[in-house]
Amino acid sequence: MANTVHSEEIYGLDYKAAFVPAERGRDWGYVWGQCRNGYMPGLPTDFDALVKVAGVHAREYDRAILYADPDMMLAAMAGFKACVIQANGGDPFASEDGPSAPGPRIRAALRAKPGEVPHWGQTGEFLVEHNGIKAVVCYSGLESFMGASLHAATKTGPFVSETGYRSLSGVQPIYGTSLDEAAAEWIDALLHKQPAVFINAKHRKDPTEEFPWLSPADMAAPEVFQDKGGQMAFLF
Repeated sequence: MANTVHSEEIYGLDYKAAFVPAERGRDWGYVWGQCRNGYMPGLPTDFDALVKVAGVHAREYDRAILYADPDMMLAAMAGFKACVIQANGGDPFASEDGPSAPGPRIRAALRAKPGEVPHWGQTGEFLVEHNGIKAVVCYSGLESFMGASLHAATKTGPFVSETGYRSLSGVQPIYGTSLDEAAAEWIDALLHKQPAVFINAKHRKDPTEEFPWLSPADMAAPEVFQDKGGQMAFLF
């Protein structure tokens, strides 16, 4: 494989990420093939050790996004995926099938603390306040199918939908940003399509039922706001 880019002691292992490409521009199929055939067989089989290695790849993924390096990004994705499959006995089948499967278990072990902004390789949930919107961003982490979602941090809004929820399934990372910075850009993109609205009465609920780490200040909401078009909205 390509030249080693770093080494790190993990559970007594001299872990070497040897597949960040020296040659640039390789596609996913090539990177994954190199990783699967030349890297995965040497991974440990112990779950805790694999969590540590997966955590290194998750950090590599974050750095790749911050530095806008698509080659390193693919390599980190491949390394993380290899850890998940190795934890499943080397078989990709059902490796992401439910919370007891290796993929969800590894992401849960690496999860950021509730309320803390995760890095791009982590699962987590955190508050973002931007452009009049208070939302809890739920991010599912590296190599997950779920993407991200926005949940109203206030009972009434204003919010990006009348339901107090908006799926961002399939959302792509934004190079050069942290996850909270990207979330602000996602909100701007939604507001560009549709102005903020108050949450419909039948969808209003206490946000702490789902996110108990929210504080009263986090959940404070106005009874009137002005949308980007200059129109005033009043809570009824």
